[in-house]
Amino acid sequence: MRDLLGIEDDVLSRFPSDLSATSGFDNSANSLFLQPLLMQRYLQVAEFVSEQAAISYLENPNPGSLFLQPARMPEDVTPGSVFRRQLELFLPLAFRRKVTSGELATYQGLFERSYSRNPDWMQASKSVLRSILVSPNFLFRVESAVEGQKDYRVSDWDLASRLSFFLWSSVPDTELLERVSEGKLKTGQDLKEQVLRMLADEKSTALGDVFASQWLGFEHLGTRIRADPIDNPWCTDSLMESMKQESSLFFRSLVQENRPARDLLMADYTFVNAELAKHYRMSGVRGEEMRRVKAPANRGGILGHASVLAVTSYPYQTSPVKRGTWVLSDLLGTPPPPPPPGASSFEEELEENDRLSFKQKLKKHSTLPQCASCHRKIDPLGFGLENFDWFGRYRTRGGGGRIDNTGSLPDGSRFAGLPGLKKVLVEKRMDEIARNMIRKLLSFALSRQLEYYDEKTVLEIVARTRANQYRLGDIVLEIVQSNPFQRKRVQQIKSIKNGGNGTGERSSQAGPLSATGN
Repeated sequence: MRDLLGIEDDVLSRFPSDLSATSGFDNSANSLFLQPLLMQRYLQVAEFVSEQAAISYLENPNPGSLFLQPARMPEDVTPGSVFRRQLELFLPLAFRRKVTSGELATYQGLFERSYSRNPDWMQASKSVLRSILVSPNFLFRVESAVEGQKDYRVSDWDLASRLSFFLWSSVPDTELLERVSEGKLKTGQDLKEQVLRMLADEKSTALGDVFASQWLGFEHLGTRIRADPIDNPWCTDSLMESMKQESSLFFRSLVQENRPARDLLMADYTFVNAELAKHYRMSGVRGEEMRRVKAPANRGGILGHASVLAVTSYPYQTSPVKRGTWVLSDLLGTPPPPPPPGASSFEEELEENDRLSFKQKLKKHSTLPQCASCHRKIDPLGFGLENFDWFGRYRTRGGGGRIDNTGSLPDGSRFAGLPGLKKVLVEKRMDEIARNMIRKLLSFALSRQLEYYDEKTVLEIVARTRANQYRLGDIVLEIVQSNPFQRKRVQQIKSIKNGGNGTGERSSQAGPLSATGN
């Protein structure tokens, strides 16, 4: 809505939350369904947006809403023919492709019928806009098929759409569509130039706001994860928003500056404003604007961000198990198996033993045969972050004594605190972190869960980027140039009709209909 019509009003709150697939992203096609309630919301929001677009046009005309007001109309032409010329500019932006003469005629006819009943240009054009906004061609990413072919390169129009929803989580802009019209999105160099341009654009904040927030889990801060404002007046909505912005801006900077993947953990900078700096006990930062600063030793990298530390804690209580599981699952991509029944809590006798610290209780609990194998992998990672409380504030004491932040991994590696944990992860498990990041980025780019046949692409990208330290900008370019991103494969599947004797087809690339999140 913002990029197409210049509308800044929040329309997201008018919809129910999308479901997330096992990929962890809410743009995965297999988790998105158009239920009757959702269709009703689309109709209601289309009405709201058409009114807001009219207001937006009157205040600040933009290319997406020009047809809401008539162009200069000579006496020898009809309103319908004038509207058609303006529709020819708008409809390709809305549908993200070249439109047919039949589609233009359909919407032109809708305008003319409305205008004949009430010769009010604005009202007639708003009725057309409402119809466009509930069209499947707008609500879904409809990709063209090549008849008779099972494996083919997607059209340049579809490639532009894939590119914009990957990097911007939004529609292609006019420049990208112009390059498609000129046939300048076919070569590797043209595509690379567009990727670099789009990454430099402010809209690439979506890589942090959408991709990183869903991958790393900090999207839930301020909604599912928040503190009672009565007991914790310091935990304001603006603080939680700043915590999310820190992580979002940080991830975007890694991609924009083509930094090595190790900087996800080891970077010596971060982004704060005055309120977040106070939360971190940093001095010399004033104002509400987020700005880049040198990070203290206990804050550099994503593991020192309050957003991640808060979403991996329980209310008012840290959880080494929860944090350790997050490191294994979300960061390394090696999730531990679920705990056996009854193994998720302390035994009553152990729980009530006040002479033991939490770490001592957990160590005794972890010696149980059914718990030991997993806790040896999980707990040390979580205890490396114990210097941070349940909302990411740094501390050296807790539970009546000094924090024990030491840990020992199954391979014998020992560390203390966040600096030691980061160092051992980078030295021992950087390849796993990079491979997992590539899988996550590829899944998000394809708008679907990865399948077994995608592993070849993952390993190829790993091999091509390893020598240059898995730089994130390079990884993005490799994904955009990969076969799964540029091609569509239609697989034969058995039909459930006629006892499974028939065959059907399905696409391996999230299609033909994939929700856009408009």
